[in-house]
Amino acid sequence: MDKTIKKNLLSYLHFSSDELYQFFPPIFYCQNKKWVAKQILEKEIKNKEELIFSKWSLLSLPKTCELTEVEIEMREDIFEYEPPQENETAWYPNYAAKELFGYYSGSLLAQDELQVLEHPILGSLRDCLTEVSKTVDNSEPTTGQGSQSTPVLIMNAERRCHLSVEPNVKEGRPQGIYGNRFARASKEVVKRALTILDPPTFSNIYAIEAPKYGSGNYTLSQIYNLFGQCYTVYTAAKIQSTMPKLKNNSQIRFNDKEDFNFLDKEETIELNPREQTVTIHLGHWGSGAYGGNKVMITIIQLLASYTAGVDKIVYHTFDHIGTRAFKIGLKKFQNLIEKHAEENQISISSFMFAIENLKLKWGHSDGN
Repeated sequence: MDKTIKKNLLSYLHFSSDELYQFFPPIFYCQNKKWVAKQILEKEIKNKEELIFSKWSLLSLPKTCELTEVEIEMREDIFEYEPPQENETAWYPNYAAKELFGYYSGSLLAQDELQVLEHPILGSLRDCLTEVSKTVDNSEPTTGQGSQSTPVLIMNAERRCHLSVEPNVKEGRPQGIYGNRFARASKEVVKRALTILDPPTFSNIYAIEAPKYGSGNYTLSQIYNLFGQCYTVYTAAKIQSTMPKLKNNSQIRFNDKEDFNFLDKEETIELNPREQTVTIHLGHWGSGAYGGNKVMITIIQLLASYTAGVDKIVYHTFDHIGTRAFKIGLKKFQNLIEKHAEENQISISSFMFAIENLKLKWGHSDGN
């Protein structure tokens, strides 16, 4: 574990949330977003939780996967940031583009932008990292460098509100206010959709960008790419959940917006394991605008969850179409396990070939 961290942990920075708000207040250009931000940020809240940002290079894949028990829960919904159970650390997805929170200020309200509006500290973090990355290596607010994927984890992101975006005739949004509809919604409709969280809650977020716009059958290279990203980010989430006192030259404090310094100059990594149940919330990653196959995504994420050794996954299928795809993917995964497992483990390379032989095809972008 120590070697994995030293080799693959590209960046590990922790910030005072209060300083992020002070020196990098989130900037919204969309009028409805400005109004929401005013409502949820007008009350000053002292936050003792430090926000932690980490970036990882892809881990080397193990040769085998031990088939330890993973609790699998499926829900036909979109994920909510629910309070964790005692001794549980839960992680929620950001399935957006390479530029992390790159378009949070504008009129669109897709998954990435909604996440920032509910967690405005993420807008502050992006703007801060844009400045910090001028002098600190591997701190760019991105999930990739060149052609290489660099998954990101964010711990203790303060959540100030919940915004209901689903259709609700009684509350004046018969078609919902997701996507481009949010900017066109009246202030009264937005007001009815807004629930201010007082006190705020805190969320842990993992960010990976899916491969996009493929065609025909999935290639072995594409399957490995999908699996490598998922395995890396789930393993990293497990490490950070169970070893919260990771240190690596990391604490940044600000004197002003362009003047910051490291308080912690240690080059060592302190490991302080603790007992935690690690829960990963999942969805049909990359199967919307990027045209991924939901069945393939289900199989890959299940395999990565077992290989990383997480305790529980909660798979949010969104609707009956997503539920059907998940059930098909789960069944195919179970069939492959039965066929390829030996002494309660599977060969990763053999399993990759078996997935390729399913001849699952890319889908089409849904435009969202």
